[in-house]
Amino acid sequence: MNNITITTIDNLTSEWLKLLDFLKLPFTAKGIVKALSMTKLDLRCRNLTELPNGIGFLTNLRELHLGHNQLESLPESLTKLVNLEVLDLEYNQLVYLPKGLGKLTELEDLTCRHNKLYSLPKSMKKMKNLFYLNCGFNELKKLPKGLAKLENLKFAHFNNNKLTALPEGFAPDVCLTTDDNLF
Repeated sequence: MNNITITTIDNLTSEWLKLLDFLKLPFTAKGIVKALSMTKLDLRCRNLTELPNGIGFLTNLRELHLGHNQLESLPESLTKLVNLEVLDLEYNQLVYLPKGLGKLTELEDLTCRHNKLYSLPKSMKKMKNLFYLNCGFNELKKLPKGLAKLENLKFAHFNNNKLTALPEGFAPDVCLTTDDNLF
């Protein structure tokens, strides 16, 4: 039993060390408090190739800007940021988004244009507050059916993808941008 507890503490400490180093904060109580109190994190244009798993500790984040990097994947721990309202992932190398992305039910603005996404997670149908979605300039072939049922979605951009159809049911008041061949 003690080995499991020590291993768990060691792993937790390791994740905190990686996160604080990533954020360039000291591994002190003050550094941890500062990390935990962050509501906005702007990491645009940093040439990042990965995010530490510890990013999920920053549960007070409301905005996370990761655009213009070289990210190929995102840790599933990103889905622990349940207070996130803005997630900017544009201009990366992402092929997929975390399956549990739908856990971010407070998310209002998701920008993931100019990546290499082939699909979007089905769990996105749970994003009840999503207002703005920009997935233009990807490799999307189809969209999750539940996406059209998001009541708060007012702006959806899917231009320059490989879509041949849209899911039925997009509300008439949604400003929808797609390629001409879909109509």
